Amino acid sequence: MAQFFVVVSGQVESALFEDYDRLFAKVNFVHNGEGVEDWTVVDGAEAGLTQVARKSVDGGSPVFVFNYPIEVAYASTNVSGWPRLLVSMFSINGLGNHTLAGYGFVHVPTAPGRYTRYVRTFRPRSSSLWQRINAWLFGDPPEFLNLPKVLGDGKGREVARVVSSGVVKVTFNVSTKGLSAAGYSESASSVAAAASSTA
Repeated sequence: MAQFFVVVSGQVESALFEDYDRLFAKVNFVHNGEGVEDWTVVDGAEAGLTQVARKSVDGGSPVFVFNYPIEVAYASTNVSGWPRLLVSMFSINGLGNHTLAGYGFVHVPTAPGRYTRYVRTFRPRSSSLWQRINAWLFGDPPEFLNLPKVLGDGKGREVARVVSSGVVKVTFNVSTKGLSAAGYSESASSVAAAASSTA
């Protein structure tokens, strides 16, 4: 089967979180589903870590500015498992400990162009009052294990208790090469439909 290429660049621009003073983000590109072994990184990095940003008050909203660049290029023969960007936000408390502020993910757009996406984040919630008190006292809120699989795959996630936590602004610049030769239309709806039907 013919090979095609997907090049993704852009930025994790900023985040809007109410309850924190200092935040940083871990970013990971993941691809899931059948045909995952077909996705190969040919340039760039699938993971990264932003700087620590302090809250700036812009019109009354607590905004954290990162402007963290993202760039990765893939080669594949199968649209199944189309890449997603996972964003994990962490705060730094007064003792210097890192605590989870929220997780979120967004699909990389399937058609060439420039896009702005707002990633809504959430964090796990303790299942009992005692666990919530314990997490607050020791600054150790619950986190997911095996994060890319839990968020990217979604299996079993319906039983997890979560709460909304904030929004992250991400910009994507997407270019593709060879989709037509591989049997896919260049339109976003065509690629998205093919990716979902084979996943």
